[in-house]
Amino acid sequence: MATIRNSGKKFRFKRDYATVRRLGTNLVLGCRVLHYTGHGLENGLAFEDDCGVMHIVPTETLRELMAAGAKEEEVKLVFVAACHSESTGRAFVEAGVKHVIAVKISEKVADAGARHFMNSFYLSLLMGRTVQNAFTMAVETLKAIPNLPTADDEAKKYLLLPRNADHNVQIFPKLGRGGIDDYTDQLALENLPASVDHFTGRNLEVQRIVEMFVKERKRLITICGEAGIGKTAVAIDAAKFLLHRGVFKDGVIFLRFQDREDLDIESVAEQIAEGMGLEIPTHRICRALNREMRKKEALLIMDGLDSLVAQVGKKKRAFLIFIRELLQDCANLRVLATCKAPIGIERGIEEVEFPLKGMYIGDICKLFYKLTGGRVTAEAVGIEDFCTSNEILEALSKHKLITEIIQGHPYTCWSAAKRFVKVLDLDKVAKQMSFEKMPSSPQNPTAERTPSDGYTVRPSPNTAPRKVEVKEDHAYVYSPVSPNSFNGSDRERKFSEYEKRASEILTTQAKTFWDYFKPELEVSWERFKEHLAFHFKRIAGVQRGLDNDDLQTACVYVQTLAKRRKLSFSHRGLTAQSFQLWWDYWYMPLVRTIVRVRNIWDNGHIMGVSFDKNKIKARIVNGPVGAFMLRMSANNPGCLAMGFVGQDQPKEILHILIDNRRGDFKVKFNNGEVQTYETLEDLILQCKRVTILYPGNKGKHAVFGNAGMHGNEDEDGPS
Repeated sequence: MATIRNSGKKFRFKRDYATVRRLGTNLVLGCRVLHYTGHGLENGLAFEDDCGVMHIVPTETLRELMAAGAKEEEVKLVFVAACHSESTGRAFVEAGVKHVIAVKISEKVADAGARHFMNSFYLSLLMGRTVQNAFTMAVETLKAIPNLPTADDEAKKYLLLPRNADHNVQIFPKLGRGGIDDYTDQLALENLPASVDHFTGRNLEVQRIVEMFVKERKRLITICGEAGIGKTAVAIDAAKFLLHRGVFKDGVIFLRFQDREDLDIESVAEQIAEGMGLEIPTHRICRALNREMRKKEALLIMDGLDSLVAQVGKKKRAFLIFIRELLQDCANLRVLATCKAPIGIERGIEEVEFPLKGMYIGDICKLFYKLTGGRVTAEAVGIEDFCTSNEILEALSKHKLITEIIQGHPYTCWSAAKRFVKVLDLDKVAKQMSFEKMPSSPQNPTAERTPSDGYTVRPSPNTAPRKVEVKEDHAYVYSPVSPNSFNGSDRERKFSEYEKRASEILTTQAKTFWDYFKPELEVSWERFKEHLAFHFKRIAGVQRGLDNDDLQTACVYVQTLAKRRKLSFSHRGLTAQSFQLWWDYWYMPLVRTIVRVRNIWDNGHIMGVSFDKNKIKARIVNGPVGAFMLRMSANNPGCLAMGFVGQDQPKEILHILIDNRRGDFKVKFNNGEVQTYETLEDLILQCKRVTILYPGNKGKHAVFGNAGMHGNEDEDGPS
């Protein structure tokens, strides 16, 4: 934006979020230059859905969308500032775009280098230079950057497509002097405080809250958890996400109730009216507010309602009635509250309890590192010098300060970081804090490393149980129960019984997963799938998660394994005993294999466990001989399967099993011999019977490189 202003030229500009709907709208409205910045894969670009969840838009879809949406020769230039974006750039060329800048398919680009390249390119373009001249200038500028050690290599990663075309064309030949006409959608009214410094590790929680508001149309969500766990930070970040995406066009209002004993309804109504910019009479202000808010699409954040929950009597009841009637009268109003426990709306409005637990150990280590300003050195964690920051974080994750003192608690992490900056000694800080009772000190998540290089969390044993009922839409809704409904002895007894039974049934690793549901030993399938989706991405360290069909397949195999072992199970929910069997024989083998093929999985080249032989056949049966697809096998946990088009006529789809359960990749050949490969790439590149990978219709060498071609190719290929 600063570069555009420096040009001093007058033109129209619009910034938008990358969703398919918004891209289509902007193409129809018309633009001369289209710029994308984001995450790129070899076969597509990362876009958001309406809930902010990343999904990959395939190259072919982008080509068709560009060809259908853009007016003839309206879009003259497309800049795809994303790693591996060459194939997407070529797709835009096929759609009719004359000039496209992209990144080589085998390359990643550094953010710092990309900024220098874009600044130089757009400044030259706006000053009337040709596309070719602006591109050359950007390349040479990037090479000359003094503080970028890999500047020469970075400059070689950018491509101007099509390669042999005439790019001596001006995109902006006659721009006059003046300011920018900014067509970016204006944000709604808001009074949100600044985001918490170094906010990290809560993306999935924020995403889930956004999804409940946008997709599930929930009206009232209460983020619950102990003091210092990060309720306010998550609420603010979720609100800003919704604000910037234009979900609430009439405003996002933040009300702070911490340490506030006066819960006078009229003063709260005045604050809401002021935040919304409403001028309403003070006489019967509550009714007037309800009347004015009926047509408003707004989000009301009520932060720190603990004093309300602690009160009893008329004031609390009047306040709850005020919130209930406000929501009942205003159909497009949403409320996001933060409190140690649900606020207890009793009738007419569904209150969704969102329990916020401690952070995963990997995230809490990153937070600690950021809060200390990167002062955690190799010496501080007791490892050799000349190591990477990831190795420092790995060693930090095993230190007593993280595992026994901080235990996933953000406020305790902040306090420990302050102490560490003063003494620069982790052991000393751990010793100091172990003898002190920290404010809001949690009995909070301890985390363990798993064999698959992921992290799992053990939630707090003293988190008070909440009575939960499952509605027909499978939402987990708080049923009005007083915070004092469970006395201390009941709580202790329930948790004691859980620990005893869970320890008998579950192994240590499986229990770290199941402790999320503590103190229950049976949970609904929907709740299990929700946590599984969260856990899989964390434990496997991948960006691409299991889709809904994969999650459903996982549930089916829990029941299948339980039947085989003649264990008791229910169609309504999952028992801990059935879960343990599934964890050992299905889930952990799957995770270990995904970790070994992580990059291929993230690039979308391996289908999930919901894909079977029939689905593979339907995809490639009309493809050429040698067309193939990869999938995770559901019937053989930890194994992959490959289906390909054989040479027989009529075409026959052949399938092979790739066994990865011992760490290498084994296949059985037609002659009965077993061949072992170090990597999946080696196996595919050395197999002559497969040539073109689906989806994407790409040659296997373009996808998997030539690393495996040093040896002799198999004569017959796997059987």
